[in-house]
Amino acid sequence: MAEDQADNAKFPWLNQDELKENGEHENRPLAGTVMAWAKWGKTDLENYRFGAPAEAGATGEGMNLHEYRFGALVKAKLKGEAAAMQDEEQPPPPPPPAPPPPAPLKGELEVEAYLQAQVAAEEGNSGGFLDLNDEDLDSDHVEVASLAGWEWWQARLASVRQRLAALHIHGKLYDVTLVFPKYQSQIKAHKLVLGMSSPVLEAMLLGPLAKFDDEEGKYLTLHDDSPRVFDWLLRYIYRDETNFSGPHQALEVYRVAHKFQMDALVQVCSEYLSDAVDPECFAYVFESALLHNDSELLQRCSQVAAVHGRQVLSAADIVVLSRGSLRTLLTMPQLQVERESFIFRALIEWGWFHLEEELPPPYRSCPALLPARRRLRAMIDEFLPYVRFLAMDLNEFMNEVESTGLLTARECLTLVRAIRSTVAPPLVLPRFVSWGVTGRRRGQLWVVMLVGSRPPSPAVLTYHERISINLLRDFMTTQEVYVVRLACMGLSSLKEGSVSVWDDEGAHVAKGVWMGNGVIFKRPLLLKPSRRYFMELVLMAAYCALVDNVICVSHRRTTFLGETQCGGLFRLEYLPGEKLPTLTTRSRKAPVVCIIENP
Repeated sequence: MAEDQADNAKFPWLNQDELKENGEHENRPLAGTVMAWAKWGKTDLENYRFGAPAEAGATGEGMNLHEYRFGALVKAKLKGEAAAMQDEEQPPPPPPPAPPPPAPLKGELEVEAYLQAQVAAEEGNSGGFLDLNDEDLDSDHVEVASLAGWEWWQARLASVRQRLAALHIHGKLYDVTLVFPKYQSQIKAHKLVLGMSSPVLEAMLLGPLAKFDDEEGKYLTLHDDSPRVFDWLLRYIYRDETNFSGPHQALEVYRVAHKFQMDALVQVCSEYLSDAVDPECFAYVFESALLHNDSELLQRCSQVAAVHGRQVLSAADIVVLSRGSLRTLLTMPQLQVERESFIFRALIEWGWFHLEEELPPPYRSCPALLPARRRLRAMIDEFLPYVRFLAMDLNEFMNEVESTGLLTARECLTLVRAIRSTVAPPLVLPRFVSWGVTGRRRGQLWVVMLVGSRPPSPAVLTYHERISINLLRDFMTTQEVYVVRLACMGLSSLKEGSVSVWDDEGAHVAKGVWMGNGVIFKRPLLLKPSRRYFMELVLMAAYCALVDNVICVSHRRTTFLGETQCGGLFRLEYLPGEKLPTLTTRSRKAPVVCIIENP
């Protein structure tokens, strides 16, 4: 503080009272004061006059900014701050010379990296006017990205595919705006590019079906489509991208591809869904496959129903099936469930979900205000013949069927007597039950014993902290099969293991999880007769009986060949690879009159 007072005494024109009135501490460097006032918005500093100290009796008008800055420079030099002020007074460096035009790019990866770098360098750019994210979909429109610094983009991109990718990212030369009023969003595109990708889009944009919202033909409204799906579609059209985020996105693109008759994209979606279908998304995939009559996808769904029938019927999405699709599922010979009550429970869930819909034709004359339970019975009545009530035991029937109250007391009594009977008595069964269907559903899952030796004795088993086993080596079949399960009595572990499958070309085919003494693949594993396959098993804390065995077994006109290290019984469960029967949606004839008794 003493040093500051001495400096101020050397320069009597420094008005400390005025500095205090402007919120500045008396010991703050004057350079910082000037900068702080500039930040406060004092744009008139050039004409601002700094007053003289009152105690000196000054009567002048004070100093202007240049005189004030000179005094500040002197004070800063006394404090060792002259370097900062001199940098501020120096003139700006000359601009660097303009770079020469860049050389043409080669390769798609280099082009992609260049375009992404340009997008990131542009101020305020959101990634391209067609590169939508969740925030863009919620906005009123999608803004066109800035094209600053793109003077030579045509010369830099050597192929048509690269230039189309540039148009997609930066939106140059667009001539149509696709409007999605349901989502309050817009996407800009090019008529020629869309027209050459789809005959339907060609007719809508350039042909007789063209119907725009304006006279100039720049706005086209799409009421039934989603901008998120159309953004994926444009990535496919402009850049050949086929990366799906999941089966639900693939299903939406699958529907749009059928709508616009893009057969190549339909095939891409069908192949992806065939590989991705599982019990959780089975209902949506099965519904779409039936709607579009996709035989390959239907065959894949049949395999999933044959392996995971219980999970398919217990999934929450089973309620999205239409009547025809549900009827087709229940009549599939491949459907395999351990208990018929799973089917009855799925019918109840489906009926409650569709309870507010219009009743089927035989019941439309019934009053609309029926009790909920009677209306539910009317909703699922046409599906009751597909439930094998006589295949249930007594406890299953009483706990899962009779307790729901959907069947009348007379129907339950008749069914209980029929279930308890060892022979067919002269009973008049309910119309939805037949004596001809009494067995459980077995599906088409076949079992073959690859190694049929006896299980190893406890003395033969050895403990391993970690072990890698050749589950199958040089394994091949003479017919196409789908492997569902593998089980070996000579391998056991309380911890989960991993199973990896490769073919003879070194390509990774599938991966499974070993639990207990067997592995179940999430989706049936296709084995082709022209390939050899290798399966490696890695177990932790396992008891194993390792014996080299040669596999040479014939089963149902299929021969299995290979080697294994598994000792004991080695069982393989599989589905045949031939084409499955064609699925139909024919329904039984409904009765003309139906009377529903009070439950």
